[in-house]
Amino acid sequence: MFRVTSLTDLAGQITAKCANADQVTIGTVYLPTGALRTIRKRLPSGLPKWRDATDHDVRYVTELVIREALGIGVGSIDKTTQAWKTFWADAQAVHSKAASIEGGRIGYMKAATLVKFVLIGHAVAAGLGHAISTGQIPRPRTGRGHLHVAEDVVVDNEIQGDDNREALVTIWRSTNEHQPMLNSLDITRKAKSLTLTTEQAEPLLLLADYVAGLAHAKRSRADVLARSQVTRATAEASMNRIIGSGRLQDFTGSVRLQYFDIYPEFRAMYREGAA
Repeated sequence: MFRVTSLTDLAGQITAKCANADQVTIGTVYLPTGALRTIRKRLPSGLPKWRDATDHDVRYVTELVIREALGIGVGSIDKTTQAWKTFWADAQAVHSKAASIEGGRIGYMKAATLVKFVLIGHAVAAGLGHAISTGQIPRPRTGRGHLHVAEDVVVDNEIQGDDNREALVTIWRSTNEHQPMLNSLDITRKAKSLTLTTEQAEPLLLLADYVAGLAHAKRSRADVLARSQVTRATAEASMNRIIGSGRLQDFTGSVRLQYFDIYPEFRAMYREGAA
């Protein structure tokens, strides 16, 4: 069994409005679980979060990620599209109706929470799939060649509320129990743990924080580096280094944000509310 740890962080504002924030981006970095302590020691003392980073910090983290990552998944969603506007409108209509029936808020039905769930799922799939396809996670040479991957999932503490956290845990449990595509490829992936935490508690999350920040700067039409100490030249060069390393899978453009694909049972409720 191959043990891995995925670390995931988001960049950008997950809001309906797109003024000066036209993208939302996610980054996932896969590391070998057995090497976490060693890699953690290689992080400079006092390494800041992406928002406070310097060119020197970015260059250092870039080389560390290239050297240590098994796979990297990144992707952005364009907030200026009609699909984004429709998703938020549908979510608002259904949530309002459901909340009035339940007598309270139902966070996991809200657009912002669902966007986080969708992006996390895409990012870990892209990072893990790329690590396997490139051989960074090798298939066993003996037996039937079936690959068993045990994964510890670490996500920046972006999911607020007990109901939302429980919904995320339920999603991971369901992926453990139902993975026909992976099984058809002689692969079994088992999420052993799911941890929502901060960079202070798990400094290795900074690797995902920087990767998400670099991808976000590359994708955004808005000047997201305007208040940053990181120069455009360093951000572009660093992202190009990661792309050129062969470790990265970019799923930008592949996310289908359709609310009733996620909650088809609420389509009738939406129609009743609109009537």
